[in-house]
Amino acid sequence: MKKSLLAEKPKLCFDSEITYTQFYIDELSDISTGDRDTKDANSNGSFPFFVRSDSVKTIDTYSKDAEAILTSGDGVGVGKNYHYINGKFDYHQRVYCLDNFSNQVNGKYLYYIFSRDFYKRVIRLSAKNSVDSVRKDMISRMQVRIPDVVEEQQKIADFLTYIDTKINCLTEKHRLLKEYKKGVMQQIFSQKVRFKDEDGKEFPEWKEYALKEILLLQSDSLSMDDEETYELITVKRGFGGVKSRGHFKGKDVLVKNQFTIHENEFVISKRQIVHGACGLVPSELDGAIVSNEYNVFRPVEELLNIDYFNRFTTTPFMRRAFFINSDGVHIEKLLFKTQGWLKTKVHLPCLEEQRKITQFLQAIDVKIEAVVEQIEQTKQFKKGLLQQMFV
Repeated sequence: MKKSLLAEKPKLCFDSEITYTQFYIDELSDISTGDRDTKDANSNGSFPFFVRSDSVKTIDTYSKDAEAILTSGDGVGVGKNYHYINGKFDYHQRVYCLDNFSNQVNGKYLYYIFSRDFYKRVIRLSAKNSVDSVRKDMISRMQVRIPDVVEEQQKIADFLTYIDTKINCLTEKHRLLKEYKKGVMQQIFSQKVRFKDEDGKEFPEWKEYALKEILLLQSDSLSMDDEETYELITVKRGFGGVKSRGHFKGKDVLVKNQFTIHENEFVISKRQIVHGACGLVPSELDGAIVSNEYNVFRPVEELLNIDYFNRFTTTPFMRRAFFINSDGVHIEKLLFKTQGWLKTKVHLPCLEEQRKITQFLQAIDVKIEAVVEQIEQTKQFKKGLLQQMFV
């Protein structure tokens, strides 16, 4: 069924005189599912293998050699992952493939409009907030509005492809920076890379300390007033990203033994293995309250830069120290043994070298964060374009 749409045009287009026509997807392409299973993947395969996720595996065979759009028919990413290819590939038995496009549509243009709107359609047809599976008619009977001139579709597709290429380049840059940082940290904490002071002289050799010599365990609990309101941190996964926080009256807090936390203190959950909750207290949580299920540490300031220590805790050595000082019968009951952990011996550079190391790693973090911001801005720019270029 075709319907001419003379009045409905996008806000942004290359040729304002072009009209648009409405089609069902099955008027523009063939729709099929594959006959392969996930177990057919081969990590050394020669051809792309599309499965029910964002990731693309490889396989030894191919069943299609075509320009195509692929999306999951069920699984975690249903309605949310889309792939475009022009070449040889194979695909899972629960992956839908749109190919053999009519001469009325540009395949890449259809990919962009389909990936923008299809999830909204399946959510509407599912009548709930999640999608378990996709029926073929959800695709075949989906309506799309496309320019009557294929050259206009090509221009739009080329422009959006350029934006995608920029996003991919930035994403790769982000990955490489993170890999570089990881490698540099391994070199630094293994003392294969050393820093020098302002005069170019070598810093002193690293010294060995037990953690209890460089960290002060806070033991003063807060006496809560029943009528006073407190900001309470209740559940976390990595202390840089609060999962649950809120303001409660003292009388509504079940556990009365609480600690006030302050910026740049170091916090570890006593159920550290389960929650992974350790890290620096960020400025926005200064003065908040945590329960006695957390350990709160301050550095011995003449020996330890707490930012340096926070980075050091991400090393395999310290992760192992966390693990061997936790116990329990079941995973949900693994308890962090504070006193045992504090006996862990570590090699520590002098305070000035710690600051140098921290400043160097902070500079890399700034670059990484800048790339992350560029990626997000470019994605938002693309999102705006999709809203304006399609009706």
